[in-house]
Amino acid sequence: AGAKLIRTNTFATNTALLSTDFEVVKTNLLAAVALAKEAVADSGKDVFIAGDIGPIPGIGQLSAEDTTEEYYQIARTFVEEGLSILTFETFPDTLYVLPAIQRICAEEDIFVMMQFRLDQFGYSTSGLNARKLLHETAQIPEIDAVGFNCGVGPGHMMQIYYKLNLPTDKFVIALPNSGYPKRNRGILEYSNTPKYFAGKTKELADYGMDIIGGCCGTNPAYIKQLTNT
Repeated sequence: AGAKLIRTNTFATNTALLSTDFEVVKTNLLAAVALAKEAVADSGKDVFIAGDIGPIPGIGQLSAEDTTEEYYQIARTFVEEGLSILTFETFPDTLYVLPAIQRICAEEDIFVMMQFRLDQFGYSTSGLNARKLLHETAQIPEIDAVGFNCGVGPGHMMQIYYKLNLPTDKFVIALPNSGYPKRNRGILEYSNTPKYFAGKTKELADYGMDIIGGCCGTNPAYIKQLTNT
């Protein structure tokens, strides 16, 4: 569809969400990397692959130390499979995950992307605002790219970014949802068309985003439209 970077299908691959042990998680991670590599090979294009890591839910089920250790072990598995890009997405803050990032970066030369989920008012579920998340994270040496994904459509993400001064020494990311979901006969459907999504996301790129793409509700049609816009 034109993507220059794809993510492994592993956002929910952790012991809490799969209700299993880490050996099963690792099997899932290895399969996802293999599938991503196969997809790139089949495309015949030069495409980057990022190992995708989402938040581990249910603090209280795992201790802070165990949560951080699991983030590290997931990252370590990706690196051992030859991936040099890690994307941590839809996080409310860097608590628990930052020590894992710092540990893996002390061992390996990798590119780290950190993305936070915001609501329409520009706040994460931890109560942190977009400005604090963006600029404090930009000060972390181990993180190479920072920005927002999920939570809002491209129009609201534009409004949030327009109120901020963008970091000048980090890559900046914008991965909005296609819009907002509505349930239709038990199926979640998103409101925005590929054309609308691509137009608004292109405006984000023009504003200064270095990495753009889509989150919930997007599919290859959205990425193709964005590529051609």
